[in-house]
Amino acid sequence: MLQAPYCDIEAVILAGGESRRFAVPLDNDLAVLKKEKALVPCGGRKLIDIVAENYAKVFHRVTVLANSPMELENANIQVIQDQVNYGSRSSLAGLYNALLVTEAERVCIGACDMPFVHPALLQLLRDYSSERDMLIPLMNQYLQPLPAVYRRTCVPLLRSQMESGNFRILDFFRCVSMDILPEDQLIQAGVTNQTFFNMNTWDDYLHVLAIYSAKTETENSILAGGLYEDTDFDQNETRESSSGGDESNRS
Repeated sequence: MLQAPYCDIEAVILAGGESRRFAVPLDNDLAVLKKEKALVPCGGRKLIDIVAENYAKVFHRVTVLANSPMELENANIQVIQDQVNYGSRSSLAGLYNALLVTEAERVCIGACDMPFVHPALLQLLRDYSSERDMLIPLMNQYLQPLPAVYRRTCVPLLRSQMESGNFRILDFFRCVSMDILPEDQLIQAGVTNQTFFNMNTWDDYLHVLAIYSAKTETENSILAGGLYEDTDFDQNETRESSSGGDESNRS
């Protein structure tokens, strides 16, 4: 049973959207496999089960926002179908939907394509006392938008920005108040850069498989090529905060 201070925060894992970069060339073409990225096998388990398990260790309630219904190993984790808001599956729409599916004051929002998310990071986010709109980790001098904690105060700000046709997440960051979870605190807790690795491309998936090393027969058949379509909240978006570049939508 969680102590009262932890009951005002829940976790939502984004697993809905499109992964236009998650494809492997095959004979100068793209082989298409109709399967969501959240469901790809890693070490004999579905990716979403690995990710959701880490969140369930820290939060009393975990919800997955998915393109379509899916069964999880943990029957206590709720799966809700994602919605398209303002004609977009952008990063902002993902955050907006995540805040709408729970009544919690604070929501730790994560992504299904981050197989190495560290429970120690999630615990730091849960326990950090902040009254600002956002609590966001800093690693390698970059703000990491997932996982991060977003308050319900972000809802009208997200809605207003999307209604204006602006889906740039960094413009949203400029409109909110935020606390930054410092890098030295993350390192002390054992959090590394790998924690924030997100699986954007087929090569990224191969990298994940190499780390897990235990490839199942299903995984070996998938290596022939495929396209997985699912949420892709690009962590590189926020690197403009240090480099002055531009960011792309959640693809």
